[in-house]
Amino acid sequence: DVDGYGGDNHEDIDSDNRPTKRTRSNDNEDDATTANRKGQAEAEWAKELALKVLDTYDTLFLGDESPIADGFAKLTPQRIQHLSALTFDDLIRGIPTEDLSEAEFNAGLQSTVSAQKIRAGGPKHLRQIGSLVGHLRQQQLLPSISGEDDNERSEQIIDTVLEMGAGRGMTGLVAAGVLSASQDGAKLIMVERAGTRGKGDTTIRRAIEAKKQRDRSNGSEGNSSK
Repeated sequence: DVDGYGGDNHEDIDSDNRPTKRTRSNDNEDDATTANRKGQAEAEWAKELALKVLDTYDTLFLGDESPIADGFAKLTPQRIQHLSALTFDDLIRGIPTEDLSEAEFNAGLQSTVSAQKIRAGGPKHLRQIGSLVGHLRQQQLLPSISGEDDNERSEQIIDTVLEMGAGRGMTGLVAAGVLSASQDGAKLIMVERAGTRGKGDTTIRRAIEAKKQRDRSNGSEGNSSK
């Protein structure tokens, strides 16, 4: 043989150094089995999480008197059957909706937002903001429009509005404005992971700069009068 390897020896080297077709097939089957088991475990975990969420929702909003299962307790088969039977309509009916924006519009919300050049995002978003502000008033977290219920609210010291997942922060901005109008200022904290253009803090910086200019203008007029 010219290269020093016979046909039989060549087959032996291939057999020693490379996995056979049968070995490769077994490896593929093992990988597939592992992937299937992992997928089944993840699906089971997701199912348990969904059931725990439904259990909490059912207890809080649908009036079910059964206790909420803690993080380690297993739901009973009867409970799982009940939760699995819940429909989308059942879930929607669990939280009644109420639009409280009309009173805010009547109190001048739209004109104030326009005057302050707040980019609320159109009529639909402004109505949503107005309703949220109305609900905050209803919970006595913001002063009432009429001022009649503010004696009860005066026992609470509320000077900060915290908006989580704020987006552009317009809801928090309006709520802080309502709070600030009834007392000596208010703090606004907006928490948002994503970068967003036209955020509420632009409006705040613009208002601060306008106030500085007014103060400088008033100071100049005072000096000239002297």
